[in-house]
Amino acid sequence: MESMSTPGVYFEPLQPVRVDADLLRSDICAFIGYAEKGPTTLPVRIESWRQFQTLFGQPLQYSHLALAIKGFFENGGITCYVLRIVDQNAVSSSAKIVANNASEPWQVYASFRVSDIVASEAIESAVPDAAIVQSISPDELRLPLQNPGSWGNNISLSVERSSRLSTQTNGIFDDGYCTALDSLAGLDEYSVVELSQAQWQATDGVTPVFEIESIDRLRQRVTWKKSLLQGENPFNASLPVRINTVEFDISVYFKNRLVEKFQWLGPHPLYSNSLHRVLAQQSQFINLTFKGEADTNWFQSGENVWPQNVSQLQLSQGADGVSEIAATHYLAALELIAKVDDVSVLVAPDLVLSSTVLSLPVTGIIAENLDCKALTAPGVGMIYGQVNDGKENLFNVSVIDAQSGKRVTTDKQGKFQLLNLDISLRTLRFEKPGFTKEERQVFSATGLADNPETFTLQPLTVARSLSELEILEVQRAMANPFSLGRYRVALLDPPDDEMKIEEIRNWRSKVGDSAFAALLYPWIETPSLVEGDNKLYRIPPSGHIAGVLARMDIEQGPHRAPANIKLRFAKALTRNVNDIQQGILNSEGINSIRSLAGQGIRLYGTRTLSSESEWRYLSVRRLVLALEKTLESSMQWAVFESNNTLLRQSLLLHIRALLNRLWRNGALAGKTPEAAFRIKCDDDNNPQPQRDKGQLLVEIGVAPSVPFEFIRIRFGRTLDAIEVTE
Repeated sequence: MESMSTPGVYFEPLQPVRVDADLLRSDICAFIGYAEKGPTTLPVRIESWRQFQTLFGQPLQYSHLALAIKGFFENGGITCYVLRIVDQNAVSSSAKIVANNASEPWQVYASFRVSDIVASEAIESAVPDAAIVQSISPDELRLPLQNPGSWGNNISLSVERSSRLSTQTNGIFDDGYCTALDSLAGLDEYSVVELSQAQWQATDGVTPVFEIESIDRLRQRVTWKKSLLQGENPFNASLPVRINTVEFDISVYFKNRLVEKFQWLGPHPLYSNSLHRVLAQQSQFINLTFKGEADTNWFQSGENVWPQNVSQLQLSQGADGVSEIAATHYLAALELIAKVDDVSVLVAPDLVLSSTVLSLPVTGIIAENLDCKALTAPGVGMIYGQVNDGKENLFNVSVIDAQSGKRVTTDKQGKFQLLNLDISLRTLRFEKPGFTKEERQVFSATGLADNPETFTLQPLTVARSLSELEILEVQRAMANPFSLGRYRVALLDPPDDEMKIEEIRNWRSKVGDSAFAALLYPWIETPSLVEGDNKLYRIPPSGHIAGVLARMDIEQGPHRAPANIKLRFAKALTRNVNDIQQGILNSEGINSIRSLAGQGIRLYGTRTLSSESEWRYLSVRRLVLALEKTLESSMQWAVFESNNTLLRQSLLLHIRALLNRLWRNGALAGKTPEAAFRIKCDDDNNPQPQRDKGQLLVEIGVAPSVPFEFIRIRFGRTLDAIEVTE
């Protein structure tokens, strides 16, 4: 403190008073379920339906997750987390590429880049989401992760040797350690080069590989680590030496369509455009490794340890890993979601997955495009092929030419012939019970090929349906705040799409009492996400309701019940609930979804499973949770501050500003702020012995506004007028 020796005015700085009158976000939902691809055991933040498709692929025939997330965004949700769960059988698709002069092959596998889910990637200072940091180590942030699933079996790649620089020497100096080159374009310190010379025979037929010591670009000279004029098979100093750099072009195909192409990739790990680093950092489909890791130990001068050329090498052995899903997988997922602080709502639409497999339609016959200007008739062609499942040949597969409708079946060796076709690019369709329906494009030929064209079908994956006991175990955990996580609620789905009123009431009694869960009834029917499919698909309602809840939170706040709002992306209900039935369900805390004439499909109740009257309404529970979460976060500045009157008054000012704004927005009941809330933080509830222990107590009481479920209007006639009162 400044010495006050001279009369005057002095300023003494006090601790700042922090006033924040906004609740933290309570609209963020977490989804647990099955996806075509994407990271596993890693909650991923999603901001749009398109982003979900990019990271997690197309909707699966056996999963509700995609339709539920679509319903979430359609109904007003803007942010959610997705946690893909798999069992121990999940495997990434992979293939091996033989390496020249190396005992161990290169391996390519379907991968996922963590950089794809870094929040605000366009910002230089962007960091991974907190959920990612908690789930993987910092060393893994820049490495591609395994991306399991049968989706990767549709990936193929081609590796083709290329050369960015092809030149020759115009002088050899310093006993063969230095050469002058005609050009240095495309050459750097870690370029791998092959040297050859006219009238010179390579030892054992292997062209030697030379490592570069340094490059003098001013004089266009290269210094080598070993002499060109020494060794077992030296070059002739009087003749120019041909120099070719070693690079590779890699093309990645998905369902026979080119999706990525990388050019001039060098085999050395430290090369500026390294075969290892570029794929790991840029490819959205694959990663290529040698001996399982990309380090510099494997590279030895003189050994061609790079991949051989391959043409559309198919990846295989990928498995979705959902056939042995059990309650333990969902319970483990709950533990992961509990670590994500942003989440306020939890849903698990695939928990109640039906054993029915959805059948996606195959489009109709493709009409022939006739060229009226053709002067000659097209020739007669044929297609000779063989169908397998990645391991064995498939018998009795239906093969249809989409343009003409001609159909044949494969023999016991999986082979087939389609005859009398026009010579053109044909679309073939493959169908076999137990396998996915596939379409492939191939050119017809004028004669029988020496080897059949190979086609691979994927076994149809069916996710295991959990038993009622397993579903009950998981839903009880979702309704338990200790396993659910702090400051959040769960939306529970009926375990069956055909549940009757008596059955859902019985199920509610089994789930038990909880103020942190809401049970919905019945299922809803949504449009298909497949173009041209006019069917309706039955899915659990939790995703749609989470979207409406998020929309109300954003527009008004968590105190606004998400009821009586028309559901989007919903066409029908699996069960209709009438007024009498809803009265029964309402009294037991089961929230009915109803189809009202002229009003569409609406949620007509927002109650928790609590038997306590103060926690009966979901909006009350969520408002208090949001308030608790906000206060805990916004008052962290008070830790280690001096426990004096100024600190207590600062806290009172901070909390009063927040509660006063909630009251003005209609979140709290009462005609005045004094009637809506009370705050106590003084010497009475903070006596000196408690302050000496470093403890500070703030007591807060609030009166949340409750939704008007029942509006009673009294209609009567007085002596001189008609009177209506509530």
